[in-house]
Amino acid sequence: KNLQEVNQLQQDADKALQDFVTGKSQNMGEVISASQKASLAFSMLTQIRNKLQEAYDEVKNLRI
Repeated sequence: KNLQEVNQLQQDADKALQDFVTGKSQNMGEVISASQKASLAFSMLTQIRNKLQEAYDEVKNLRI
């Protein structure tokens, strides 16, 4: 997922929680699902960043 998609998932989770807290929604499952999707997407994004950093560090240390 790209950064915009991850950001949108986080915003969706925030809105679902806000709607639940303010009484606009009674669906706790929607809040949990949106939060888990956002968390998983962010976790995957972080893992990709870490792998890219590792690859960069490895290439940087190669002697030509």
